Amino acid sequence: LEAAKTVLGHLLDIPGPSKIITTAALGAPIYARCFDNDRFGVALWGLTGTLKSSMIKKIMCIYGIGYIEDVNLLKFGRNNSTLVAMQEILAGAGILPVPVDNVKAVDPKDYQQYVSMIHNVTEGGDKLRSKKDGGLRDNKPYHCTPIITGEIKPEEASTSARVLNLKWEKPSS
Repeated sequence: LEAAKTVLGHLLDIPGPSKIITTAALGAPIYARCFDNDRFGVALWGLTGTLKSSMIKKIMCIYGIGYIEDVNLLKFGRNNSTLVAMQEILAGAGILPVPVDNVKAVDPKDYQQYVSMIHNVTEGGDKLRSKKDGGLRDNKPYHCTPIITGEIKPEEASTSARVLNLKWEKPSS
């Protein structure tokens, strides 16, 4: 426990919005339990090489040391993840935070995928779909908190209102 307190202290000492991101990651399960129909996301926006992904991986290690590996980051973009795969991962995360890495809204399809992902999560579920033989498909609920890193923030008002967008600069120490 003492080692954990020390590590948490070091994490909170990182300059910039590290306290906000850490609080969001630690509080995600509590928030999800207490506010069942109220979702939000947190995002770090900054230049390449500013250690955004490294910061997120270190914060996520609160939930297990496996998060230090890149393979446990949900890589964003149609060259990395389809929207359907992202939806499965986000819904399957339950009440935990989910690191969504490397958002770049330069491709129109990636832009739309980001907007769709944020709206689905913050609204608590995917859009309704029908079955071929009638009726509705099962709609998986979202209880997770996306913690996003990226370089180019999609400029879309309703999406930006659902995500706490933070400017990230490389820590000097």
